[in-house]
Amino acid sequence: MTNKLTIAPGLTLIDTPTECIKAIFYNPGTNPLFPVSAKDERGVFYALDYANIRPHLVEIIHSRPHVVRGNHIHEHCTETLTVLSGSLDAYLLCNCPEEHLLKRHMDAGATVEISPGIAHAVHTSEETEITAVFGDGDPREDRERVVLITN
Repeated sequence: MTNKLTIAPGLTLIDTPTECIKAIFYNPGTNPLFPVSAKDERGVFYALDYANIRPHLVEIIHSRPHVVRGNHIHEHCTETLTVLSGSLDAYLLCNCPEEHLLKRHMDAGATVEISPGIAHAVHTSEETEITAVFGDGDPREDRERVVLITN
């Protein structure tokens, strides 16, 4: 697979969040949802604190390098993505006429909480493990395909 990405026509790529992109980013080391990570000769242990989220579905995703995932929108579900290992670039599309496409790099320990109505996709930089936690309903019944980025 190639590392070259194509941004969908008509979208304006930005690297600074705007008010029209409804998402909250938490950085590694200060992420209240990812309080514990430990590694020793037995393997890796992760603890995720979703006390304020009532999960409807939790997905564990293992992605190979340079893979595009997502390219969809949930009209009713809130999706919370946490990078457990590896890294990725998250792409979030605003819902205003300017069609800003925010690109944000996320390393292990980072989380983004994506509000309903925000189209999103991710591109992995390396072998990456991610959790996707869905609140506000079942994402399998609330997932519309869009194309933000392609390989």
